Amino acid sequence: MNITFLIGNGFDLNLGLKTRYTDFYKYYMENKPNDLISKSISKDYELWADLEIGLGAFLEKIDETQIEEFLDSKRNLEKMLSEYLTLQNQRVSIPNESAIAEEFKKKTTGFFDDFNASDKDDYKKAVANIRETINYSFITFNYTDVLDKIILAAQQKCKPFGNHSSGGTGHNDTVKSAHHIHGK
Repeated sequence: MNITFLIGNGFDLNLGLKTRYTDFYKYYMENKPNDLISKSISKDYELWADLEIGLGAFLEKIDETQIEEFLDSKRNLEKMLSEYLTLQNQRVSIPNESAIAEEFKKKTTGFFDDFNASDKDDYKKAVANIRETINYSFITFNYTDVLDKIILAAQQKCKPFGNHSSGGTGHNDTVKSAHHIHGK
């Protein structure tokens, strides 16, 4: 049985990371103000999707003589993004891995605690019929590795990660490494 969580930028933002597009835009413009792409993207963009849409619209307008310049500029953009996210990653430290791991375990295995009474009962009844390990997994849309560090701490410190009973038999549950949809 797999229970999968989808993790977006709100996770990193909640940790105090400056991973909004507007944060990166400022960094990019300070470092590469004269790139072909930096001259074409708008400061009015608010979301990462705005950048992607803007790049698509810009790409439609370039001619063959600008292809190499565009590719160089795209490499610069990717390099700047990688550098920026590395800097953001370095801002987070986990001073007490055991405490973070236990809190993560508690929130993950008890994700249903805030359900209304009826939904909570339905979930508990469903779990009571699961006669196998529950694997908690994560799909993240973030490029950062903070979630990976927390999961690793939980894998190392919380053994088992969770447990449940079904038909009088106890099952130890696991937490799996995060899948990075967009890469790292």
